[in-house]
Amino acid sequence: DNDTIGTLVTVTFLPNLYGKLYNAKLVIKTDNAQWSYSIKGVLPEYQPPRGVSAHPIAGPHPPVKLLSTKKNYIRDNMKLVATAVSSPIKGSHLVPITKVYN
Repeated sequence: DNDTIGTLVTVTFLPNLYGKLYNAKLVIKTDNAQWSYSIKGVLPEYQPPRGVSAHPIAGPHPPVKLLSTKKNYIRDNMKLVATAVSSPIKGSHLVPITKVYN
C-alpha cells in the first residue's frame, strides 16, 4: 500500500557522556506491520558561540600606579612584637627579652 501518507517519527536523545557512541534499536508495531530500525546516536556538530566583545569604557583613565599603593612589608614586619599563630614558634618574642640589672 504505497499510496498512503506515512507518519513522521522523530527520535531525539540526550547523551549522558560526551563522546560516547550510542546504539539502540527502535521497534514500531502496528496492527498490520512491524518495523525495526538500528539507531546510531551522534552528537551535533560543534557550533562555537557568537558573542560580541565588550567595548572599552571611554577614558581618560588615571594611571594604574596612582590607584594602588604599594605595601611596605619590611616596615610592617618591624612593627611586629611576636610571631604569628601560623609560625612554628607560636607567640614567641621577635626581639629577645633581656633583664636589665641596676
